[in-house]
Amino acid sequence: MILSAASTADAKDITELYLSNMNINEITQFISLCKNLKKLNLNDNKIEYIEHLHKLGELLEINLSFNLLWSIDGLRCPKLRILKLDSNKIESLEGIDNLKCLVTLSLSHNKITSMK
Repeated sequence: MILSAASTADAKDITELYLSNMNINEITQFISLCKNLKKLNLNDNKIEYIEHLHKLGELLEINLSFNLLWSIDGLRCPKLRILKLDSNKIESLEGIDNLKCLVTLSLSHNKITSMK
């Protein structure tokens, strides 16, 4: 099921969620209700912190490019394979070692000073 927005009752049925270019400034708790979410696209918004994604055990791909992120702290998705974080303000990769299944990482146009 692919939706751009959904009610709380429908959240468990969402597998792909596209919310690009919507002036979103935070990842709300609604996202954590999408238990079967596999693909999440929140690019081109105003998100500063990664939150509420730890309950998404089926998540395989996230696109958070073109936001205002400073770090990837808070990103704990055990099955995540693709992570796109281009054009943010990320300075450190601290916490990247939590993403054991990651095969694609895109970080161009950031401010990375530490690979820890």
